[in-house]
Amino acid sequence: MANYPLSGVNFVNQQLTPSSDGALYKGLLTDGILHGCALSAVGTTLKIAPGYLVIGGQQMQMDSECNIPLTDQSSGFARILAVADLSKTATETVFDQAWLTVEYAASISGFQPLVQEDLQGSGTYYEAVICVVALGSGGITGIRYRAYSHGRGRAFQLTLAAADWSNDQITVAADVLTTDHPIASYNPASRDIWMDADVFLSAQADGSLTFRCETAPSSDITVNILLL
Repeated sequence: MANYPLSGVNFVNQQLTPSSDGALYKGLLTDGILHGCALSAVGTTLKIAPGYLVIGGQQMQMDSECNIPLTDQSSGFARILAVADLSKTATETVFDQAWLTVEYAASISGFQPLVQEDLQGSGTYYEAVICVVALGSGGITGIRYRAYSHGRGRAFQLTLAAADWSNDQITVAADVLTTDHPIASYNPASRDIWMDADVFLSAQADGSLTFRCETAPSSDITVNILLL
């Protein structure tokens, strides 16, 4: 029987490359905060504490607190992205391949789609959401969404606030991508409200989920989300 050779990756005397190491991270972990990076807001400034991020399988470190001024809009939302660009310089003394950037939108669902190339293949550029914050005339009014890195296949909860429904629709920040497969169901404590309002998940985008209903709920609803 013929043998068809494979290359060793984490074998004795074999070279572990950034792309092969990244493939393992990408297979095991979702994008987001890996450790540390606590978020807080003071006025118009978003503060991110030191810590580690992982996006597209690439791990990056925030060595010191990062203070990001969010002053370009006084309403709507701001989204903080971690960006990896492998076409930039990376030497022992200069590293320009990773950074944070800010995008603004009038609504949570109004942000542009993320660019996510295959960094372990032929791609060089990758964006991932780190957080989404709400803005008001006095600055940041709340951190609506934090992206924490998880093992793939996970569950979490969302709150659909009764006051946030408009035209029988609500969009909430959520740790999802357009490529995910979310299943939504009521938390047992919210069963009656969910059923009476006939709530259902109607759309998804990078960083948000949209729900619709037949009758606007009179109380907040806790929703269980399972990502496959």
